[in-house]
Amino acid sequence: MDETLSLGRIAGVRVGLHWSVLVIVALITMALAHGRFPAAHPGHSPVAYWGLAVLTAVVFLGSLLAHELAHAVVARRNGVEVEGITLWMLGGAARLRGEAPSPAAELRIAGVGPLTSLLAGGVLAGAAVGLDSLHASGLVVEAVAWLAAINILLAVFNALPAAPLDGGRLLRAYLWHRTGDRLRATRGASAAGRALGWFMVLTGFADVLFAGSLSGLWAALIGWFLIAAATAESRQAQLRGVLEGVPVRRVMTPAPVTVAATVTLCDFLAEGPFGPYRHAAFPVLAADGTRRRQGHFGLQLGRVTHALLLHVAQGAVAVVPRPG
Repeated sequence: MDETLSLGRIAGVRVGLHWSVLVIVALITMALAHGRFPAAHPGHSPVAYWGLAVLTAVVFLGSLLAHELAHAVVARRNGVEVEGITLWMLGGAARLRGEAPSPAAELRIAGVGPLTSLLAGGVLAGAAVGLDSLHASGLVVEAVAWLAAINILLAVFNALPAAPLDGGRLLRAYLWHRTGDRLRATRGASAAGRALGWFMVLTGFADVLFAGSLSGLWAALIGWFLIAAATAESRQAQLRGVLEGVPVRRVMTPAPVTVAATVTLCDFLAEGPFGPYRHAAFPVLAADGTRRRQGHFGLQLGRVTHALLLHVAQGAVAVVPRPG
């Protein structure tokens, strides 16, 4: 999930927003301003409802960011490079460059997210009780209580043993530890993720059809996402399993055709695009010698590609003066 707007770095981790995050902000704001807040505490002005609803939605995004930051920080401490964090419509995603080195590291990286959300929910619940005891505005107490409940719900849902949820990572860590086979563990967690996804899709549509509740569409959407993500995760694991242990030298081009840096483009293209060769790129060497040679001679300075040559040729044609 690529970011649309960068928020900079927090704790050394790049953080950004995807445009779809506006959807969840709008849904939360409307649900609170039109529904929960007026129903629980009538008599306030629309400005109060809407203002507090927007603030609550922003704080909720902050709690999602805390959840993902916890993953990122623990991942880095366990030797996994973190590319960044992106918040989007269905939550957040910490983009990790690589796999956990061991089941124990997987357990720590996955488990810290739900624990962070659970801790945030507990702190917010305590804050709601404290504000209520101080006779603070009931509307403010309602907002804090909602944030506490949603964080606890987020922790519980993410702890479900189904990929790509954090609970799925915990399940994979357990299966990996028991079997010693990471690929097999990934398959098990992915199968659980697809099962949960189909359950949510079916129950969501059943809720819409038989109960007339449109909230079932949201459950179905999340279920569809779980199915797609779990399937993609399983396929990636299978691909890694096939390629793992295969050295690059088995698929490389031995003794590649090279070109000396002193050769002109005119000479290089004299026999056609690449003469008898049909490579898309050629290493450029600093050594003197013939225009093309086999083997590894000299220091490699870079490479020249077919696409780059076409770009240079098109640019040269564009500046050639035409006869008047």
